[in-house]
Amino acid sequence: MRKRKILNNAHESVFGAHLGAHKTIQRMKFSFYWPGIVKEIKAYCSSCYGCQLRKVIRSVDKIPITPVSRPELPFQVVNVDLIDPVDPVSSQGHKYILCLMDQHSRWPEAIPLKSLTAKSTCEALLEIFSRTGIPEVIVMDNATNFTASLTQEFLKILGACPRFSTPYHPEGNGLIERWNQTLKNMLHHIIREEGRSWHRHISFLLWAYREVPNATTGTPPFLLMQEKHREFATGDQVLVLIPDSTNKLYARWTGPVKVVKRVKPNSYYLQMAGGNLRLLHVNEIREYRTRVQTVGVVYDIDDEFGEIYETPTVPEAEKNDEALDRLTKKKVPNEIPWRKEAENAFKELKTVLCGITELQVPDIEKPYYLHTDASQRAVGCCLGQLDGEDNIHPIAFGSQKLNPSQQKWSTIEWEAFAIIWALKRFETLLCGAKIFLLTDHNPLVFLTSAAPQCPRLQRWELAIQRHDIEASHI
Repeated sequence: MRKRKILNNAHESVFGAHLGAHKTIQRMKFSFYWPGIVKEIKAYCSSCYGCQLRKVIRSVDKIPITPVSRPELPFQVVNVDLIDPVDPVSSQGHKYILCLMDQHSRWPEAIPLKSLTAKSTCEALLEIFSRTGIPEVIVMDNATNFTASLTQEFLKILGACPRFSTPYHPEGNGLIERWNQTLKNMLHHIIREEGRSWHRHISFLLWAYREVPNATTGTPPFLLMQEKHREFATGDQVLVLIPDSTNKLYARWTGPVKVVKRVKPNSYYLQMAGGNLRLLHVNEIREYRTRVQTVGVVYDIDDEFGEIYETPTVPEAEKNDEALDRLTKKKVPNEIPWRKEAENAFKELKTVLCGITELQVPDIEKPYYLHTDASQRAVGCCLGQLDGEDNIHPIAFGSQKLNPSQQKWSTIEWEAFAIIWALKRFETLLCGAKIFLLTDHNPLVFLTSAAPQCPRLQRWELAIQRHDIEASHI
């Protein structure tokens, strides 16, 4: 306790004046001593509450600077900030400047603003992005016009991801802060000479900055912004920009040759015509473009591709495989209950598969014949055309199961739905073609007379009117 009282009087009292550890040691060493006195004085002074609140910021309070990776392409990541307010106000009322800097090329942008609303900010960003493209990431501070819901929704629609810097840490957005300082220095001379018409000279300041080499990249932002990133994959065909002859009138580029391996970001191993490998820079390579080769699809022999136009279709499949289809539902146990009904359906389906009908290729110059029918459980259709012997040959079959609500319709509604479903199913083929409808009911007359009474039937009537249909009963 005595040590603490002595230290308190020597440092925190009016006579101590909260001097540093060195001066406190100088004061106490002539009157007091105990083992470890210097160490305790330093610890006591460093833990003083009042001194800690007034201590200056030193380099030890800061962490080492973290290197920021440079994006590979222009306008992948940009930094955005505001300069406010600009005095004097421009003749058109501009008081602020929206600044943008691309991290890859150091390409600058500056848009004068009349207000700091989220709307004006979004309009300025849209003006910039219409020329440069939409970036992937936008780094900005926590200003209200950046964090506003309108700005966030605007960036979400564009597909740009906002990244906010830590509050009270402008170093997190240091790239744009440095550009702000440069722009202010250039703008100072314009304001001194031109006064309130400074907003007319912003484009000239940007021009001057873009055409000189940047201190970080060593290249003018204009060149980096207009550069083309080229990359080749293994196996690509390329031309080597090296003449194959010393005769200037006879010489041409070497190739095409094959890319074997990428060695460096801009260097590739190429397999030359003689089989030897050669390492070349990407500036010596050009993409080789080949013409599309015509591939035939009709074959004289019946091989793997010869049946491309003929698709086997099983007639009455819905009736035959219904019993088997029920066994594939989730409620069926792992041990499938194989009953006599399933066995008969399996045998019948196997028999039908042995006599399947072959489909023919549609002829867009001929009319189509559409057969439709319906049952309580499903609707079906068959699309065909006349062959050389005036027989209707099938082109495609289709069927659709009815859901529980559709199964409660009347018979005439089932027949009408079969026509609507068939027209939609083969709309690609039937659009604009003559259609002969073959059915055992008269649903077209039903749709015409009953349409005003039911919205569903009105939609069906409108759908049928799109096609040139001639119905007949069989």
